[in-house]
Amino acid sequence: MKRKLDTLALLVQWGKRFCLLLIFFPLTLRAEADTVVALRNALRDANSDSLRFVLYERLAKAQLDSSFDAASTTFAQWVDLAIKREAFRDAGRAENCWGIEYLHRGDLPQAFRHFSRSVQNYQEVADASGLARAYNNMGITLRREGRFKEAFLAFLEAMKGFKAANDALGTAMVYNNLAQIYYQYGQYGQALEYFSEYVRYNKTNRKALETANGENNLGATYYELKDYKNALSHYYRSYAIYDSLDNKLGIALASDNIGLMLRELRQMEDAISHHQRAVTIFRDSSRMYQLTMSLGNLCSTYRLAGEQQRALETGLEALQLADSLSFDELKTLILEELAFVYEEKGNFRTAYNYAKQCNEQLKKEAQDKGQENLNEWSKDPQLLEDLILRATNENPTSNVLPNTLSEATVYLPYLLFVLGGICGCLCMFVLYRTRSKRQKRIS
Repeated sequence: MKRKLDTLALLVQWGKRFCLLLIFFPLTLRAEADTVVALRNALRDANSDSLRFVLYERLAKAQLDSSFDAASTTFAQWVDLAIKREAFRDAGRAENCWGIEYLHRGDLPQAFRHFSRSVQNYQEVADASGLARAYNNMGITLRREGRFKEAFLAFLEAMKGFKAANDALGTAMVYNNLAQIYYQYGQYGQALEYFSEYVRYNKTNRKALETANGENNLGATYYELKDYKNALSHYYRSYAIYDSLDNKLGIALASDNIGLMLRELRQMEDAISHHQRAVTIFRDSSRMYQLTMSLGNLCSTYRLAGEQQRALETGLEALQLADSLSFDELKTLILEELAFVYEEKGNFRTAYNYAKQCNEQLKKEAQDKGQENLNEWSKDPQLLEDLILRATNENPTSNVLPNTLSEATVYLPYLLFVLGGICGCLCMFVLYRTRSKRQKRIS
């Protein structure tokens, strides 16, 4: 009997909490719904196109939290009106904003199409700043798709636009983007030059986090050049800034990189300590890719320090993560490291099996990547223009969902929640009455 009463008391307690939620949650929904309705009403009553364009942007952003389809419809209406009025600058901005939302959602082909249309609209009015933003976003999209040649050309166009508009922040951003592609393709001299420009700008403008990221990239580039002392110096600078910002993931990244440099300088004890710090932070943060990479680095450092058993345990954990999460590039490095560990332990058959898997993985990567000479890329600007033309003709702007979001639809969640709340209150009342009757029987 006591257990049943305790259960009823717990239900009543949760019922009270539910009632509090019933009071406050609908207020939040109502506020969001009221914002959308107010913007719609303002849009209906607007007496100028410039005001309508501003209201379309605000309405689309307000709708994004509840319905991406509704926001897409608003973006489409914004674009259609801007083109109808031949306000190509506004059409370019609308397409760029729309593309950014697709980029955030990971829909890269759709993002690229909208950035391409943004470019075409900005070209109509020769808006250098708008063109630069659209080209830069296009480059980011192409780089994420692994289409580095087209991304490189898009970033070059963005650089021209930002310089023409005297936009120092935009120029610095593109320096960083171009440097990453140069780094990807082993052109480390150019990468150093562009990363240095990025750091210089951010230092001048006291942008601490961006400066730390740039210092980290400089360290990585010097590492590839085997200039370990310079690399270590930049990594320490990066670490100091992340530490001052209490940026845990930045601290972990810099620690792992410092560990790599200390290992190359044969300071094994300190290197292991830095790798372990990185592993702990990445594990606690559930950053699985970075955790797998750090475990692989720790495995290698253990092996070079002569701690083969710890290297084996760490390497096998890293391989399991890389396998289960399809981190193919990391898997190749870990397989190679494990082959060395087993060879040094005298288990040559297992070492051979890991080495064989590593070679197969390397062949697959070589077939997938197909690197090209960056110097030739800048001589092919027509490639990007053809790509933009195909993208804009592939999926017309008018092919979007119709505007089906009525005011009733806006209030529907609120109404459903109220009905659910009424049912919940009735249930609590019945439970309370049952509890009262049982208490009377006990007394």
